[in-house]
Amino acid sequence: MPALKAAEDALKVLDKKQIDLLKAMKKPPNVIRVVMRALCLLMYPNPTEKTKNQETLKMEVDWWAASMKLLANPKLLDDLLEYKV
Repeated sequence: MPALKAAEDALKVLDKKQIDLLKAMKKPPNVIRVVMRALCLLMYPNPTEKTKNQETLKMEVDWWAASMKLLANPKLLDDLLEYKV
C-alpha cells in the first residue's frame, strides 16, 4: 500500500507549529476545510457544534468549530498515526 505509506510519511513531518497555524486561521481556504471535515468524520463523527445557516435558517454542523475541537487534542498526530483503517 504505497498510498498509505505516503500518508504516514506526510503525517510524520507535521508538528505542533503546523497545528497551531491551522488553529489560528479564522477563515481557512476551502481545501483545508474539506480535509478537516474528513478528519472530523473519521475522528469525531458526531460533532455537537452547530450554527444557523443564514440562507436556509436551518441549524447545520459547524465543521470548522468541530475541527478546532479536534485540533485542540494534543495527541492528534499520534492518534492519526495509530488510526486503524
